[in-house]
Amino acid sequence: MVFDESEVAHAVDTDVLRSLLDDEEGRILANELIDSFLTVAPARLQDLERAIDASDFAACASIAHNLVSTSGTVGAVRLARILRDVERFASGGSPEDSTRLVARCRTEVEMARLALVRAVGR
Repeated sequence: MVFDESEVAHAVDTDVLRSLLDDEEGRILANELIDSFLTVAPARLQDLERAIDASDFAACASIAHNLVSTSGTVGAVRLARILRDVERFASGGSPEDSTRLVARCRTEVEMARLALVRAVGR
């Protein structure tokens, strides 16, 4: 996928990680958090897509809720905001909105991945 650089730059609030990047111990923690996100987010995204495909909106809401925290921890605030909307729509029984937003999450996860890798200079 090719993304607009401005979109990638705004996928992550680097202020969330900035204080961690000030010293070696913080950089190690930031890298661990990012590695966790890079592993967990794609797997949970697949779980979200499976829940949508199965019309299991209770599972969709639960998965989205759990992924909000993971995303927020690394500063992927735009993804976290979309996931909160997924949770709200899935809980409210709005399948069309949930499906559309879960599809948007795939793009947001990839943009967050790119932004995080850049933020820590990988």
